[in-house]
Amino acid sequence: VEKVLLAFSGTKSLYAEMVRKGSRRVKFVNDMMKFVDLYKLDGIDNDWEYPSANDDSKNNNLMLMRLFSNALHSPERNMILSMDITDGRWSGGYREGIDPGVYDCCDFFNNMSYNSIVASEKPEGYDACKIMETSYNWWVGTRKMPKSKFVLGMPLYGTDPYLDVNWGYRTIIRNGGDPQKDIAKINSDGKAYTFFYNGIPTVRKKVQTMKDRGCGGYMFWEGSFDSFDEQSLLMAAYKTAVN
Repeated sequence: VEKVLLAFSGTKSLYAEMVRKGSRRVKFVNDMMKFVDLYKLDGIDNDWEYPSANDDSKNNNLMLMRLFSNALHSPERNMILSMDITDGRWSGGYREGIDPGVYDCCDFFNNMSYNSIVASEKPEGYDACKIMETSYNWWVGTRKMPKSKFVLGMPLYGTDPYLDVNWGYRTIIRNGGDPQKDIAKINSDGKAYTFFYNGIPTVRKKVQTMKDRGCGGYMFWEGSFDSFDEQSLLMAAYKTAVN
């Protein structure tokens, strides 16, 4: 069954200012709910990147999410509320910016653990599943998020950290990348690229791991980058999930 949620995002400083006052939080929620009701949508996704423990936005985001939860989870609506969260890799205010009280507000959390490569890593040391374990251990293990609400994010793109370039999965494959691997060396337009991505075996492994652990599922960023053929990552994930 398809569900369509309205996601809100934007300049984080504006959200921090908006949620600082209760009257603003109430107005924002009411305005969002009018839009949801008007277009008969199925819920709200909070993609504020990110509330921080270094200021009052952590607690103010909690109060905002409680308002959304009350509105969306009321008996007459029974809609969905989700939130997008960091991959838990880097310590600091953003990683600590989700109050555990938000767990009760949301139906699930989209963990943006898309790609784990940084420029200091070498191709031979790249492990496409490393970020999955890092994120799962942080949120479920350390922060005690219910695993049933943990949704693993996967990339439909690849990153060349040396040239600071991102290509969609389909573009990488069409330029000689192997869908059965996670690294592609591509020469194009006079440049030598090294892209790190998630191939079919990695996507299958990640989805199976989420199934085995009883997690909430998986998601991709973003769908238009898929190949939409026999090399499709979306199809590989779906077949693993339903089998």
